[in-house]
Amino acid sequence: MSLFKKTVTRYTDPDGKRCLKDFPGAKKTQERSQDWYCRYLDADGIRREKRLCKNKTAAQTMLNALVLNVEREKAGLVDSRMAEHASRTLTDHLNDFCDTLRSKNNTPKHIKTTQSRLESVFNGCSFRRLIDLDRDRTSNWLRSQRDADEIGIQTSNYYVAACKQFGKWLMESDRLPRNPFAGLPKLNSDTDQRVVRRALSDAELSQLIATTAESEKVFRDLPGVDRAILYAVASFTGLRANELASLTVDSIDFESGIITVDAAYSKRRRKDDIPLHPYLADMLRPWLAERVRTTKSEQPATLKLQRDVKASEELWAGTWSERSA
Repeated sequence: MSLFKKTVTRYTDPDGKRCLKDFPGAKKTQERSQDWYCRYLDADGIRREKRLCKNKTAAQTMLNALVLNVEREKAGLVDSRMAEHASRTLTDHLNDFCDTLRSKNNTPKHIKTTQSRLESVFNGCSFRRLIDLDRDRTSNWLRSQRDADEIGIQTSNYYVAACKQFGKWLMESDRLPRNPFAGLPKLNSDTDQRVVRRALSDAELSQLIATTAESEKVFRDLPGVDRAILYAVASFTGLRANELASLTVDSIDFESGIITVDAAYSKRRRKDDIPLHPYLADMLRPWLAERVRTTKSEQPATLKLQRDVKASEELWAGTWSERSA
């Protein structure tokens, strides 16, 4: 166990300014580091080196704490990995958690929403480090948000799910011995139905599509006719907004009678083939042909040409899927 300062090699130009080694006229100088370092043996007998701080007295105190943790770990009283994680901020852990979600191929929207919810909980409860995480404080904060009508019961349950997922990850990644949000209850959202959803009747759906097709209003670069076809595809397939936004000409196969959603956009993270209803196919054919004539008026508007000309182009491009009904 020892404290020391490292010898740092630097290069300066003829004017005394720092420069690269290969700079013409560079002069080599050696300086001692401002920070103190230490070397010690961990619980497995491996030699470690760690940067401490500028103050020697404080550095010695930090080294003593390291030695104490090593001895406690040898005695089976502490896990060094958990001790190291305990000193990091929650922001660091949250960033690592989001990286894990990305590695599992979660969508950017899901990751952003989950991160935002957790940050709201941390800020609302004044959580800064792992030791601060507390189930009861989280429950009380969520209740205060519901009482202030800031969130509803369903949204509160989403926050609970995000907290439990984060707590489970902390435990599985050896950052905490247990899930600090275990037992955080979800509430019955049926008692707080702010919007009662129902399916459209056949007459209502037909009226919606027909009225939209005649509309002159353009919403986020989508004219009425395009929106009408979009509503029809959504109704006959059940695809979600981001799945619909990903569809291209190649996604529609009239011969096989299917609409294909790539795995990157599917909620189930696998390639999905949706049956193409004959009524929907009859609506899509003239619409696609008209788009070809608009784009390539000098060429015949055939389905094969449509695939060749715009195979990779999204059928409903733009940002509508971010703010759709």
